[in-house]
Amino acid sequence: MDEFYIQWHITNLCNLRCRHCYQEYFDSKEDLPWTKLKTIYENILSTAQEWKKKMHITITGGEPLLKKESFLLLNYLDAKDEISELSLITNGSFLNQEVCQQLDGSDKFKKIKISLDGASEKTNDYLRGKGAFSKAMKAIETVKKSNNFQITLMFTVMKSNLREIDDIFNLCKEFKLDGLMIERFIPLGQGVSIEEQILDKNEWKDLTDTLLSLCRINSSPEEILPYRAFQIKFNSPRPFAQNNDIFQNSHIHGLPPFSRAKERGSPNLELLGAPCTAGTDGLCIMPDGTVYPCRRFNLPVGNLLEKSLSEIWQNSEVLNKIRDKNNLQGKCKECSINECRGCRANAFALTGDYLAEDNQCWY
Repeated sequence: MDEFYIQWHITNLCNLRCRHCYQEYFDSKEDLPWTKLKTIYENILSTAQEWKKKMHITITGGEPLLKKESFLLLNYLDAKDEISELSLITNGSFLNQEVCQQLDGSDKFKKIKISLDGASEKTNDYLRGKGAFSKAMKAIETVKKSNNFQITLMFTVMKSNLREIDDIFNLCKEFKLDGLMIERFIPLGQGVSIEEQILDKNEWKDLTDTLLSLCRINSSPEEILPYRAFQIKFNSPRPFAQNNDIFQNSHIHGLPPFSRAKERGSPNLELLGAPCTAGTDGLCIMPDGTVYPCRRFNLPVGNLLEKSLSEIWQNSEVLNKIRDKNNLQGKCKECSINECRGCRANAFALTGDYLAEDNQCWY
């Protein structure tokens, strides 16, 4: 059975004020009470039944652990047959032993993703605020002691931390973490004030070259052009590939579907590439029930308190337009890589036109 990927922001409330955050405000004004959260998850579950698909849901915020209903929601979803996997994205500030005990015991919730945007305190705290690095590292130690969850670091790459990719890679290996997820910075919300931090096309290519080198993958960089984000798995039990087909279609780990590439010479390391899920097999839900194609593509396509997920998915003009590559503009329309549509979120943030060409593409 196929999976559908949902990133559910259950609150905007957050204790941090990260310079690059895609949020504009950090209060709970748009938070829904439990009765309306139930309306949304019932909407999701009924659509899963209609589509005969499993739902793969990541709960985040803001800081999701600041919303009291977060544990209740996770426990409820865990019990539903329509849910295949649950995970949590957090800044780590509130991941103490008591919270880990509350999160434990779930069959489907096994992955905690902690945001860290620098391998050093100086770099991370410049972006995320004083003390954020030490809190995140303490959270990692706490979760590791519980020994019940996989830990992935969430790293948003931009000019100020691009040169720390090697260091964050080594930090993950040193602490024996399970994964490192790398996403591109797109200037939204607070991040608009540091728009100059967005990577240019040459820097994005440098990043992909670095990842191929770190994972010792003998591959053409053009092969990974369709991927919008990357994840490195450090403790993979899967054997490395024995052929030249290093990218294989597969749905793994959380937010987007990932395709798998194997490190030559090590069975325990995988480089995963995430193609764009917008309009294909994923979306984002905001605290008030508004639906975005993805969190960085902040153009509303409906609200789950007003319409069914199925209706939004099938009838949204935005989603239908981005599904057809013929609607794209510039080099994205003419590109010979059929499975790539560029980053629609990046195009929309920088030009106001979600069909414009992706200016980070170096192809």
